[in-house]
Amino acid sequence: MGVMGHSGHKNIADYRGGVLIGNFYEETQHRLTSSQGEQLLGLGARFQREATTAATQKPEGRTGAELAASYARTDLTRVGKCVPPSLKFTHGDPHEQPVQCFATVNQLAFGEKCLGEPPVQQYLWSGKTRLNAAVPISTPEGGSSSSTLLGDTKRSQWAQVADSNMYTTSAQVAASSAALQAAANPAACHTAKCVPASEDGPAPVGRKAARQFAAELDKNYHAISLRK
Repeated sequence: MGVMGHSGHKNIADYRGGVLIGNFYEETQHRLTSSQGEQLLGLGARFQREATTAATQKPEGRTGAELAASYARTDLTRVGKCVPPSLKFTHGDPHEQPVQCFATVNQLAFGEKCLGEPPVQQYLWSGKTRLNAAVPISTPEGGSSSSTLLGDTKRSQWAQVADSNMYTTSAQVAASSAALQAAANPAACHTAKCVPASEDGPAPVGRKAARQFAAELDKNYHAISLRK
């Protein structure tokens, strides 16, 4: 769990309160190594600004050895050592073997239970918001409470459908009734067109503008969505 407050490695004057701190191992480790003048994991060295910020610039500019040192950018050689991607994109203790988990939403919702936890969909489809908001961690083996009864029914229905047609999806089943009605009566699915009125009565569909607005509406920048 993180702690809300001022972040220790950001300028308090530039960042408002409410920054999440202490969220990962790297946050506390960074502050510890920086305070000791070291770099995390001993890679590279502490960054020393030379010509990278406005505070280090001089109105009269740099000349001689100072200019040559700034141009050489030796700070890049100190901090630019190669760091493997496993240390850049993983969290936790860098000295321990990283643990990576890859899963899709469908696997999390409909896959088999992992590490003793039941699949998420086992406790869905209850139809009651109060029960869905408090998903139980475990239930007795072989038991089925009222909050999981509908989930068991859905799973059995999906299994029966999958035996006959493995390509059927829940979205397809939900939309099939509306699609069949639309196919049976296509005319009923079209929205009635609102015909604008004109000086001579109801204007027919497709009638172009006349009189003083005809030339303006025929200009090409209207067709290509550009302003004049």
